[in-house]
Amino acid sequence: MWSRSNLSCVSCRKVEYPHKGHGLCVLCYGRSKKRYNVSTKKTLRLYRENNRGKMATINRSYSNRLRDKLFAMLGDVCASCGFSDRRALQIDHVNSDGAEDRRLNGNKNKHLLVIRSLELGEKRYQLLCANCNWIKRHERQEWGVTGPKKGGVHNGQD
Repeated sequence: MWSRSNLSCVSCRKVEYPHKGHGLCVLCYGRSKKRYNVSTKKTLRLYRENNRGKMATINRSYSNRLRDKLFAMLGDVCASCGFSDRRALQIDHVNSDGAEDRRLNGNKNKHLLVIRSLELGEKRYQLLCANCNWIKRHERQEWGVTGPKKGGVHNGQD
């Protein structure tokens, strides 16, 4: 039942959803409210501070599940040599655009971004073992922002 002064939701003008309050339907009312009030934010912050170990375990578990899903999508082996030990496998940008990717998206949620890219059918990523990844970097002269050191490889002497 809608309020006396409104025949439909004042925001979306629909009558399909039940009235919640202030002339808004259930959906618009939920969108209009702030997600957390100050006391809820404080409670969540205190919970996280008091349960750091538990939160770290939950986050690590989530990250491991994402990494497992990502590796399964990429084939679980090095695309170059077929090496399959996950401890040495790395996610590689096929077109060597990793620096640009990090500049645009940052490092946060990188596994999710790669998974979404693969789900869209993009072929921007591959799995390489650490050796093949470094060989590829050397062959393409991907030295990063600073460029190669004088005389080629830096040997610790300036």
